[in-house]
Amino acid sequence: MLEGLDRINWQDLEHAYGSAEDVPEQIRALASNDKQTREQAYTQLWGNIIHQGTVYSATAYAVPFLIELLQSPHVKDKPQLLVLVTALACGSSYHEAHQPLFQDVGVFTEEMQQPEWHRQLQEERGWVEGAWQAVVAGTPTYLSLLADPHPETRFCAAYALAVCGEHASEIVPQLQRQLKVEKDARVQASMLLCLSCIAGSAGVPLFEEHLQSGSPLTRAIAALCWVRVAKGQAPKLAIDVISDVLTNPHPIDTLYTQLPWADGESVVAAASQALGQSGSEAAEDVVPRVLDALDRLQKHDTASVSMVGLVLALSFEPHKERRSPDLTDLQRYVLTRLAQSQRAWDWGNVYFIFRQFGLPDDQKKLRRFLEEA
Repeated sequence: MLEGLDRINWQDLEHAYGSAEDVPEQIRALASNDKQTREQAYTQLWGNIIHQGTVYSATAYAVPFLIELLQSPHVKDKPQLLVLVTALACGSSYHEAHQPLFQDVGVFTEEMQQPEWHRQLQEERGWVEGAWQAVVAGTPTYLSLLADPHPETRFCAAYALAVCGEHASEIVPQLQRQLKVEKDARVQASMLLCLSCIAGSAGVPLFEEHLQSGSPLTRAIAALCWVRVAKGQAPKLAIDVISDVLTNPHPIDTLYTQLPWADGESVVAAASQALGQSGSEAAEDVVPRVLDALDRLQKHDTASVSMVGLVLALSFEPHKERRSPDLTDLQRYVLTRLAQSQRAWDWGNVYFIFRQFGLPDDQKKLRRFLEEA
């Protein structure tokens, strides 16, 4: 196993910290029987070949060996491996990811107009494409892991398959078959989420089936999936189920946050985003529900950021300067609730969200803005 590692000229490749010559040792460490050794290797690989979501010239070369590890019956921590591989497929270019930040820094403005900047950007885009293609090549491996005896591996395999949409004709039938025999609610939920990514509206019959008769978790996820693919035409039952999640998230959240789809956020964030896709005509009904749920969050729950972004997106057009006297009733209601809310301001990055909509970017400024009317 991993014999091909030494045939790659790793010293000619780079990761976030320079030469990639340390990558083979880190990949081999993932096969260790020592848990601490494996954990250290995961930390190192997350830091160098997918550093803060950006990929490098070494990234695509590492992927086939990670897939080889997934194929071995002796390798442990396959859920973590699957999540890592999925992240590699979703990586971005460093220059592209940081472009909005660079545009706000004068020293970079002229540099961004130079040919070298665009050459580097194109090269990085090639690395992104190469990493994604390498991950997609592992589709048969992820499909085989849908039948793994460990549920954590099964729901992470479904997560990985969500980035392999070009093989939907193979993936969808197998997911449909597995859903019929799967008993673990977390795995069912992950399979439904995968279907919403790669099957679109073709998954509606399964979403409807699980919405009608599934466990609390699968009912909630089926509702989320249906709303996402329905493009504003989701049935009232799906909207009601999602609204119930906002009212009483805790029983579902215990299971949902075990899934890689949660990405560290509670089910409240996913429910809020889904309600935002239920159609702008539902904004006057949806917005109060989200704001009520926002105020019920625990302090420093990261879901607050997405919820603030959602209610502003439903109420305002971006990139437009605002005058307090020109606010609509809905806009004034939203801003008044946000000005009064403590949870809305737990995280500093909401500053950027308010700026995006031409609004005051801290709580005191927002209160003064409202008083000007």
